[in-house]
Amino acid sequence: MFELGDNVFFPGHGVAVLEERDEKKILDKIVKVMKLVFKYKDQIVWLPAHTIKQSGLRYLSSEQEIADAFSELNLVPERPFESMDFTPSGWSRRHKRCQALMQTGVLRNLMKIYRDFMYITKQKELSFGEKALLTLVEDLIVQEVITVRGVEKEQIIQELKTPFMGQEFSGAQPKEESASL
Repeated sequence: MFELGDNVFFPGHGVAVLEERDEKKILDKIVKVMKLVFKYKDQIVWLPAHTIKQSGLRYLSSEQEIADAFSELNLVPERPFESMDFTPSGWSRRHKRCQALMQTGVLRNLMKIYRDFMYITKQKELSFGEKALLTLVEDLIVQEVITVRGVEKEQIIQELKTPFMGQEFSGAQPKEESASL
């Protein structure tokens, strides 16, 4: 169970500190809640304790989990660029898949989203929505990694972008199994 002062990751929002436990009256019921104060943005969330599992709240990744997640960046996406649907309905489906992966809260899934969007940027300019999602995913990854490693943001962004510098993708299938957008 989470303890006061623990750094946690809240899917879609980022790294927070569990600062307080309390009881609040919600719809005539007394509900146990946890106060999450986000480290990298001015936001507080009161999370009902009975929704912790469904929310995806988790402890931060270990160094080994971070290293494993970064290895995802070296894989070529499963779906070749040529087979991607870039119509509005295709973007809608990709966006829903990205949102589902983000809500798992798993760092490796965030890396898959990041990798796939970086792959797409080598082929075409991202739409406004794609850029916004890429920026959000990058920010979530950076928040977790800098909190665990205690390094500067620029160092993590460089580590994220290095696998894609000067690389041209051919649409070849990956050597390892990897889910793709």
